[in-house]
Amino acid sequence: MQKVCFSDREKFSEPYRLHPPKIGKTQHNALYESRWKTQHNALYESRWKTQHNALYESRWKTQHNALYESRWKTQHNALYESRWKTQHNALYESRCGVGTKLYRGFCRNSDDRS
Repeated sequence: MQKVCFSDREKFSEPYRLHPPKIGKTQHNALYESRWKTQHNALYESRWKTQHNALYESRWKTQHNALYESRWKTQHNALYESRWKTQHNALYESRCGVGTKLYRGFCRNSDDRS
């Protein structure tokens, strides 16, 4: 059996217990930086995308709807209001006497004094 001094035991056993064996900075950085970047990016990119999309999608939808709804309403109203007015006027103006004034001037009834 060999005689081991306290100083020899300290040399061989203590450094590994107090300080883990060193790995290269490249390996260390590759492991921890990539892990940090992944978590960091996953957190902040998704947060940024959510805010960015919420802002710009709603702005785009608002502008898009404002443009195309107003264009559709204008075309729709121009087409259907004029058609409705024409039919409406043709039907109700003749009943209200608007269209019969010319006819009244040529034909006189016994009730018509003018």
